[in-house]
Amino acid sequence: MRFLPRNWWSIFPLCVLALLLAHSIALIYRIDPNTSLWFPPSGVAIAITLWFGPVGIVATAFASILVAPYWQLHGWTIWLGAIDALEPLIVWGCYRHLFRGSLHFLRLRETIAFILSGPICASAISAGMWTLALQLLGVTSTDSLLTRILYWWVGNAIGTIAIAPLALIYLTPQLQHYQLLPETDLPPSPTPTRPQIGQWLAILA
Repeated sequence: MRFLPRNWWSIFPLCVLALLLAHSIALIYRIDPNTSLWFPPSGVAIAITLWFGPVGIVATAFASILVAPYWQLHGWTIWLGAIDALEPLIVWGCYRHLFRGSLHFLRLRETIAFILSGPICASAISAGMWTLALQLLGVTSTDSLLTRILYWWVGNAIGTIAIAPLALIYLTPQLQHYQLLPETDLPPSPTPTRPQIGQWLAILA
């Protein structure tokens, strides 16, 4: 399997732009200098990483470092933005390689595998890592550690569920059509039908 798509050098800046736009939306829902109750960059990062592999992971870290000052990280602490790459990395490793999930969510098993990999596992680990890093460095207070982790996890999980599944379901066939995805053993898939979308909504409800 090729991990890098063709023309990755032109895909990378587009991924960064999408992530910067997602960060601008997340800032609207910020409840404190470092936390947003809806964090779209999580969903965007996971989608582009499932599509483009390491390109998405590097783009996630790069974009998060660029916007770090807007999240009240200054000086050398802007490099903490690279922690954001952990979330798509976990989903890519678990969903695509451990569970062997496809990009089309044609089976209920893949839906469950994605939920376990993304909102439950990756979002929780990212929330814990971010909160602990900020508190160890004195960026935030040590009060209500579990509450901060919970808020961070909720923001990441909502961002993941709201964006990544629909982006993958509807845009994957288009990316395959234009041969923008790396070579995989996955066959082309038709556009999902309403029952498939309903299945997603039933699981997430």
